[in-house]
Amino acid sequence: MARYQGLAIAAIMIAYGGSASAVEFVQNGNFNSISGEGALSGGANTVTDWVDNIKPGGGAAGQDFVYATGTADTAALPVGGAYHDNGELYGEFDGGVGAAATWAGTSDGTANFVGLNGGVNRSLFTQTIGTGGGPTLVQGQQYVLSFNYAFAQGFRGTAESSNDSITVGLGAFSTSTSPVISLAAKDFSGWQTFTQTITYDGSSNANVLSFLAEGMDGAPPYALLDNVSLTSFVPEPSAWALMLLGFGGMGLMVRRRRAASLAA
Repeated sequence: MARYQGLAIAAIMIAYGGSASAVEFVQNGNFNSISGEGALSGGANTVTDWVDNIKPGGGAAGQDFVYATGTADTAALPVGGAYHDNGELYGEFDGGVGAAATWAGTSDGTANFVGLNGGVNRSLFTQTIGTGGGPTLVQGQQYVLSFNYAFAQGFRGTAESSNDSITVGLGAFSTSTSPVISLAAKDFSGWQTFTQTITYDGSSNANVLSFLAEGMDGAPPYALLDNVSLTSFVPEPSAWALMLLGFGGMGLMVRRRRAASLAA
């Protein structure tokens, strides 16, 4: 019986990676590898390992941007410059209100971040997992998806309130950040964290991780994205302990039954 218990425990450890270290599947999830700051529209600037401006249903390219931390609300940037027109966001330097009055256009850390237009010019921001030498996903396995996000509004828009969220997808999996954020005109939501465990379905195009800003046109609303991560699921130590206790209990029960049958 002990032999079978050992084999069962070994099988579980193999299924969950055999160690407590999670494997990272997203490449350049902090957006620190870029060709240049500013507009992503038309390939003016690129974020390594990511693709932008795949607009749902076709049509004109979106108006998305990549920012160095501390630059998103810089009023001194000229129209037509690095953050032309809607790329500049309301913050402490250009009349932001609420939380935006003290937001200096910074990320949640020291990394760059991406701004996705949630209005009429929205577009998908995607990465195909497993390309460029990265690890590949396994059908039926669980993975932990996480990212940091916030919502802001374009400085040269019409300055009106918006209802904002981000739709994230991987294969058949699709969900939106919750709750939907109701943002006042010229405001900033503050940075938040999304984390969810998902099961990889292995269907067609299932390895494409996508983000789409959802808002309303006019402000225009921007969804800010940073620190994207997709890691292999590793059970907590407490989960390992419960599994081991369960096998131990099963073994004890079998031994007792065997002893009882021999005594009879």
